[in-house]
Amino acid sequence: MNEINEVVWGYGIEKCFGLDDFSFKSLKTYRDIIRADVVDTVKHFKQQKNAILALDSSTMSVDQVYDLNELCPTNEELEMLTVKNFRDTLNIIKDASQEIMESTKLAEIMQIILMLGNKLNACIAQGSAKGFKLGSLERLGYTWATNKNITLLHFLCEVVAEQTPDLLYFYNDMIHLQDAYWIQIKDLYEEKSAIINSFEKVKQEFNASVSDGSVTAKFRKALRIFLSSADAELPSLIYLFDEVERYLESLVIYFGEDQNHYSWTQVIASLVYFIEMFKKAHNHNKMENAIKKKSETKVDEK
Repeated sequence: MNEINEVVWGYGIEKCFGLDDFSFKSLKTYRDIIRADVVDTVKHFKQQKNAILALDSSTMSVDQVYDLNELCPTNEELEMLTVKNFRDTLNIIKDASQEIMESTKLAEIMQIILMLGNKLNACIAQGSAKGFKLGSLERLGYTWATNKNITLLHFLCEVVAEQTPDLLYFYNDMIHLQDAYWIQIKDLYEEKSAIINSFEKVKQEFNASVSDGSVTAKFRKALRIFLSSADAELPSLIYLFDEVERYLESLVIYFGEDQNHYSWTQVIASLVYFIEMFKKAHNHNKMENAIKKKSETKVDEK
């Protein structure tokens, strides 16, 4: 209690130790009133700590366990912290990258786009291009025809629908693309470091608990099982991360982009945006064709 008094009396009276605006002036004023509660809390802290470490259900009451449970993270928070979630994210990156590079339909769509571009630029040097930048896909939706009603993307959809209709839903080959779009690569590197560091801290805690004696026997037994599982899981997780890193590079190279100026994230974003534009243009074409057919039917009826 002497140490507590020194801390309390050493602070300025207007300073607050929490977010509730409860100042040290108030604490000093009402110290005697809350003194019993503080003493009781400190008195039982060690006993409760030992009960937790010993996994002793007979020492703590149901209410105490309930209060402790309130301090624990929710299932949603735990899910964000699990190694499984990290592994699932890595697999999404791997699967999405594989699906893109192995999609023959996507490759054919890109070939059609290149062919259309070369035809439009037949009279200039760009008319013999062997490829194009992914960033230029966005221009398809903004390159308008002379009547300003359709874009080059509408024309692309029309060509595909008439000549190779099996390519209209090329994006169905890439089922993990949308999930990959929301992944932040920077966060993965931070999470990898956090997992490794946390594992090391748990091992240190386990080694340090040996000096606690019998009070932590059950705690150490439970922790030993966890460490045994983690020792097998961590190397495979790091191997998967290294494998995913190679996919991050391979996908950029696959599209002929410069890794120094174009990232995996940009590749994914370009494809997602192109697919959304393609869907809208195709639906617009279908609506226009339906209206046209309806008008022709009315004319025939007359």
